[in-house]
Amino acid sequence: MSKQRKHQQRSRVFSCNLRQFLQMGRYLLLVAAYCVLAHLLPAQAAGAAEEIEAEEIEIAGNSAIVMEASTGSALYEKNAKEEHYPASITKIMTALLAIENSSLEEEVTFSSDAVYKTDGSGIARDVGESMTMEECLYGLMLQSANECAYAIAEHVGGDYDTFIHMMNERAKELGCRSTHFNNPHGLPDTDHYTCAYDMALISREALNSETFRKIAGTEEYTIPPTNKHKEETYLRNTHKMLTNYQGSEYLYDGCIGGKTGYTSAAKNTLVTFARREGMTLICVVLNEEKSKQYQDTTALLDYCFHNPAFTEKYAQKAEKEGESALEEDCAEGLSENADEIIRKANVQLIPLDDLQSLQKQNFIRQTRQKVILGILAAAVAVGAGMGIVRYSNGFYWLRHKRRYQEYYAFKTIGEPRRRGRRSWQRRGRRRGWRRR
Repeated sequence: MSKQRKHQQRSRVFSCNLRQFLQMGRYLLLVAAYCVLAHLLPAQAAGAAEEIEAEEIEIAGNSAIVMEASTGSALYEKNAKEEHYPASITKIMTALLAIENSSLEEEVTFSSDAVYKTDGSGIARDVGESMTMEECLYGLMLQSANECAYAIAEHVGGDYDTFIHMMNERAKELGCRSTHFNNPHGLPDTDHYTCAYDMALISREALNSETFRKIAGTEEYTIPPTNKHKEETYLRNTHKMLTNYQGSEYLYDGCIGGKTGYTSAAKNTLVTFARREGMTLICVVLNEEKSKQYQDTTALLDYCFHNPAFTEKYAQKAEKEGESALEEDCAEGLSENADEIIRKANVQLIPLDDLQSLQKQNFIRQTRQKVILGILAAAVAVGAGMGIVRYSNGFYWLRHKRRYQEYYAFKTIGEPRRRGRRSWQRRGRRRGWRRR
């Protein structure tokens, strides 16, 4: 079989394969359109889809609430007023009363009851040991030290029972209706209970204190040597959404603090504070199985932060508050309150490394969009019957193919190169021809 005939057969096969490929243009068009819709839809449409899915959110815990801190509005509730044992999240109320009724420099002395009547978590204090109130609060909130809670109660209340009375009175002032405290640390007690809604109210009040926010959001702290301990005491926040305590699986972007809790009777309890785009949320989950408290909290916070009905409302509110505060302070003149003015105006200073990272992410996102649009354009062209034609000078062109031109157009792509004079001369020499 001659080379020319073999080439013609290959061209026919090549033409058939491309013809079948072009017949699939409509399917390629659908695939490309799907990709574009998935990646390039406006944020409002994507947010609406997330909102619809969020309405059907389910959590493993028996009781939960998500509250917006500035207004006290409940964005999500599940048995929020059902009574449960709180465990160590009780210490949020203990810290609140200590901050409201004492100074951080006051000296707190650990009594025999504070040391020997508290089981569970602690930092191994001794009878007669002295620490400042600030150090006790860090031990209370970061390491969940029960002896610190007892010592704070005796110091602030004058005696233990008076402080318990103060806890219940303060809870009533905040509007708590399903709460009764019987100790300052949260160890099991049948007369010590609360509900998710009440704990959110207490946490909201505590967040108004700058001191509380600082302590609750601290990842690590070191207590200096005391009169009973010559060495420093290292503390680590046990909230896994704030720090990589025992791993980074549950770290959450925007988490600014919180408090963990666990007893066999209360199971796992968790209070989490998170802030994004001008909105601060308080999430409380009670009576959770192991690790489920972090999974449920993450799901609930994502639900609220990704719901445009919530984020747009509070973002606009925060922006208006920042603008009004800035106008008032600028009218009085910039002074030593300049840092506070900038904070109220919701101005963010972005480090150079972070700025470069954001620019890189934007470039990648824009490039991906261009590629997707290119694929869509090619799919539309193929679906409309467009094809690539190569002319004799090696120039390619995109044009519409007619039925009687299809074979010729594809045949020209695989047509062999025509032999020139020099190639015939080389061939002749190999066959023994002589040049005349």
